Amino acid sequence: MLLEIVVQTFGLLLSAVWFVVVGQFVLYLLLAFNVVSIHNKVVSTLWNFLSTILDPLLEPIRRRLPPMNGMDFSYMVLLFGLAIINWLLRLVQSSLYQASLS
Repeated sequence: MLLEIVVQTFGLLLSAVWFVVVGQFVLYLLLAFNVVSIHNKVVSTLWNFLSTILDPLLEPIRRRLPPMNGMDFSYMVLLFGLAIINWLLRLVQSSLYQASLS
């Protein structure tokens, strides 16, 4: 029972991180294509907030995967990694459910 709660809580945390990564990636694209300006106080505050959350996750990826043609693919690698972790978490959750039925 406790393990199921931990797995579900970790799943919710993964979902929240996924949305934060997508949000920062969209903001990154908007900044890269000059749709919004970093000089805007709201954009700057939002960018700094999201960077504070995601930089510990993105920096190791960026060290191994430099930007290619000016595009930062670390967001896609992180999203792919989160998808794999989420898939593994679903397998654990499924096996816990199967074990509780037995």
